[in-house]
Amino acid sequence: GVAMSHDGAYIAVCNGAETTIYDVNQNTVVTTLARARTMQMVFSPKNTHVVTWRQYEVSEEFPENTPNVEIWRLDGGEKQDKATYSFVKRGASQWEPIWTDDEFICARVCNAEIQFFE
Repeated sequence: GVAMSHDGAYIAVCNGAETTIYDVNQNTVVTTLARARTMQMVFSPKNTHVVTWRQYEVSEEFPENTPNVEIWRLDGGEKQDKATYSFVKRGASQWEPIWTDDEFICARVCNAEIQFFE
């Protein structure tokens, strides 16, 4: 998957083995996420976080209820192995959390409810 930040400053690319975030203006790697098979990504409004989504599956590698949506901080270092927050979202719709423009509040749909985070 490939995704561009809202302001065009960053691009996220998954090559199947890992997900890399690039600074478009500086032509540099911001961070590499140890997350294989990422299919979709979205950036927070101020580019402080990127959220990755991969198809939910149950296998030896991914036991039941292994999170498939992960929120990563973009200032987490060159190589990141652990997301800031993660959760399971079985379907491909409504997986993206949403933020206020100032990123003070983040919200996500979870079953029949909306959860809010500060």
